[in-house]
Amino acid sequence: MHAAIDFETYYDDEYSLRKMSASMYCRDPRFDAYCVSFAREDGARYCGSPRSFDWTLLRDCTIFMHNATFDGLVLRRLQRDGIAPADLGIKALHDTADMAAFFKSFRNLASAAKNFLGKTLEKETRNAMKGKKWSEVEHTDLGRRLIDYALSDAVTTLEVGMKLLPHWPLQEQKASRISREAGWRGMPLDLEYLKYCHDHLQELVFGYLKSIPWYPDEKPLSAKAVREQARKIGIWCPASLDKRDPKAQEWEKEFAQQYPWVAAIRNYRRANTLFNRVKSLWDGREGGVFPFELLYFGADTTGRWSGGGIVVRSRWARGTEEVAGKFNMQNMPRDPMFGVDLRYCLKAPEGKAFYIKDYGQIENRALLWRVGDKAALDLIRSGVHPYKAFAMLHLGAGEGLSTSDPIYMTAKACVLGCGYQAGATAFQRAAKVLAGLNIDNDRSVELVRLFRATNPKVVEHWRRHQTNLLLSANHGDPTHEVQLGSGRWLTYYNPKVVGQDSYGRPNIVAQYTMDSEPEKIYGGLLTENEIQATARDVLRDAWIAQVEAGMDVPLTVHDELVAIGPLKDGKPDPEFNAEMESLALTSSPWAKGLPLSIKTVITEHYEK
Repeated sequence: MHAAIDFETYYDDEYSLRKMSASMYCRDPRFDAYCVSFAREDGARYCGSPRSFDWTLLRDCTIFMHNATFDGLVLRRLQRDGIAPADLGIKALHDTADMAAFFKSFRNLASAAKNFLGKTLEKETRNAMKGKKWSEVEHTDLGRRLIDYALSDAVTTLEVGMKLLPHWPLQEQKASRISREAGWRGMPLDLEYLKYCHDHLQELVFGYLKSIPWYPDEKPLSAKAVREQARKIGIWCPASLDKRDPKAQEWEKEFAQQYPWVAAIRNYRRANTLFNRVKSLWDGREGGVFPFELLYFGADTTGRWSGGGIVVRSRWARGTEEVAGKFNMQNMPRDPMFGVDLRYCLKAPEGKAFYIKDYGQIENRALLWRVGDKAALDLIRSGVHPYKAFAMLHLGAGEGLSTSDPIYMTAKACVLGCGYQAGATAFQRAAKVLAGLNIDNDRSVELVRLFRATNPKVVEHWRRHQTNLLLSANHGDPTHEVQLGSGRWLTYYNPKVVGQDSYGRPNIVAQYTMDSEPEKIYGGLLTENEIQATARDVLRDAWIAQVEAGMDVPLTVHDELVAIGPLKDGKPDPEFNAEMESLALTSSPWAKGLPLSIKTVITEHYEK
């Protein structure tokens, strides 16, 4: 039997999922789940107070919730408060927002209803309840409309769930569940160190504020106030204070020592950003644990996870939608800042350690595997690092090549920067960011040509993607689909030819989801999405296998899995370590021949 359940809870401008994580919201004294709506496939319906609901109606049901990360916590709070029984007898719990994301819709229920049911939902009633308690509206027209609205949401959630669940692969169902439950369990904290970081940064921020002349009359980072202060003392001021703007960097370098407030606004910005992240950990802690939100299918192009309730709209648009939560576990700085190491705030419990398994160079390995580059794959399978293999095959390097050799760094830049059809300008930037190389335009052109000449199978893969994409666009196909080695499909909507590019080639655009705006797409980008999605599915399979083996694996960050494992006599447990690594390497039978490599770090405090 299938059923759906949904909750209406009090919220206002300050007490809101826009400003709080789901965990903090549900632990807050202001919490009030005043309405539960229920719909079951046999026609059973309820909408009203949770205290009057017959909770036995859930027994032996497969339950759908739209955003189960939140509604599941609401249900847990009701169980803790004695409103709902501790044992509900639920058969399974599925998140229809996760389903919607997998099937390429925006996550909200209105989008899912429109895309999968052809149904329009209204949200004005829910918006009208902001700042209102149920007791204020119970016997009013708004109260009656709210009952209809809430029941409609439950019915819609049931309809979406029943339509999509049969087509949602079992591995994806498992990935959705373990993502949600990992966030609920949270990551353990070093409370003593976290408290030091909180107080230290708070003091620093206060000190920087005291050095800013216009504060508190104006905001510390007010562009208008900065310009007025610069005019007052007779110095020039950049149009933008963005730290990435070369003019802003030049301005800071010229005046930071002479005028302390110039350095203060720079340091305030950085220190305050870090302080807010530390404060999120401190305020969001539950005992010695930090519950967090890890968004299943947060990257709508590839299916990778995103953190802190952030939905990544697409790689190129860089758009995001804030859903809930403020701390992004996927984006912690690698290095300490202002004497604070954010990662060090996470500490394994007494007698345990973090076992961190990182898939090394997985995208390059997956690309070579996908195109069938036997020469490179054979070298890599023999134990040669992919960067060194490229140098040996295409740059004339010998087996004794050192990682500090300029040839090795050139190979690294080519492997990381050229695989997805980057041109000379893009590769020049990538070489700087990814390999620390400063190369001029002529050298960039030379290396791009070298890569393409020596990697014909990769180039042919781009072209094959481009040809098939153009066919889809010219035929007016509603979608263009790419099948991964895992069997999963990447779907692009409404591919169309829109004019020509600067080389006279067809310029093709498509939508990454049913709801998004069209964006430029081409063979190299399709290849990149395909390979990143392949890497994601490898990690998905390993995470599921490790959890099913009984391991506590609360976190994945990019290409790594983080487990909390035992120590033996204060040292890493070799059996646990070996089993975790074996599962990381062998849990994707569809990836036969893909030469995976794992880098292991075993540590008391989390680190990269």
